[in-house]
Amino acid sequence: MRILFCRIGWARNYDGNFDDIPKNGGEYNRNNIGFEIYNFKKHSDGNYYGYVKMDRSKSIRIERIVGGQNAGQCLDDVYVVWVANGLIVGWYKNATVFRRYQSVPESIMQERSLKDHHIYNILAQESVLLTERERSFKVDGIGRSNIWYDAENTVRAKVKDYIKDYIKKYENFNK
Repeated sequence: MRILFCRIGWARNYDGNFDDIPKNGGEYNRNNIGFEIYNFKKHSDGNYYGYVKMDRSKSIRIERIVGGQNAGQCLDDVYVVWVANGLIVGWYKNATVFRRYQSVPESIMQERSLKDHHIYNILAQESVLLTERERSFKVDGIGRSNIWYDAENTVRAKVKDYIKDYIKKYENFNK
């Protein structure tokens, strides 16, 4: 399981609702509405257009997700774990992670109220957003970085087990 950890501001739903704008998560969110406000909005094309602010290099070093292997401009089949206030708030399954920002398609921009929120760097069709009550898994080590690869594999195994247990719990619940 390939995992990328992304630190964002805290919100209940991340569905574009202005009554639920992201708090914390970085300096930008102090005076602005963070682009992650749309991270868990399923758009009419069935996609989630995820945003995480990149570091100074203005790219996600996707080769770090695959242990230094040569990687192109994007990488498929990645679990993207969204972390706010140090806690897992949700994840994307089988996501495509782009090295650089991509432009949100014009047809999707018509669904958005914030027209300046026009970029993304992670695309997915499957997501899990935890309720605020379920957000209890603390991710140690991410620090102040918005993008964390867990190169030392200190948290990845525990997160994999957590996700598997969560999925199993809901599969059994829905039977």
